[in-house]
Amino acid sequence: MFLRAERIGNEDIVVTRTADGWTIGSAGRIGPPIDLEARQVIVRYTADWKPIELRIDASVRGQALKMQMVVSGQSATTTVTQGDASNTRTDPIPEDAILMPNPFFGPYEGTRPAPQNGDRWYRAPGVCHGCGISDRSRPVLG
Repeated sequence: MFLRAERIGNEDIVVTRTADGWTIGSAGRIGPPIDLEARQVIVRYTADWKPIELRIDASVRGQALKMQMVVSGQSATTTVTQGDASNTRTDPIPEDAILMPNPFFGPYEGTRPAPQNGDRWYRAPGVCHGCGISDRSRPVLG
């Protein structure tokens, strides 16, 4: 990762396909001025690219950050813990959403080379881009 042509970080990404579906895992670090360490970012999808869950174990400027989102049908229940504070919420989510936690880059491996009309990017928790469009096609990896 680069900022103003200076290397400030890296991220290792693994995409795995099994009979049960797809798992995208990543870990990495972004230095100052962002100061983010992603110990583990996991996004899971069914074999036909329906979201199952998102898990994040990270720290931002030295403060622990954990997120877990579980998708059931068209509901996403997300628990975010930052430092000692924890919050849980449930939001509607398209059943074919692409989970895109910001600012983690590993989950982008589940997208097409260029976003297309119909992509529904869900930025946890509760923000969905393109959710007014109904195209159910998915990327193909592997």
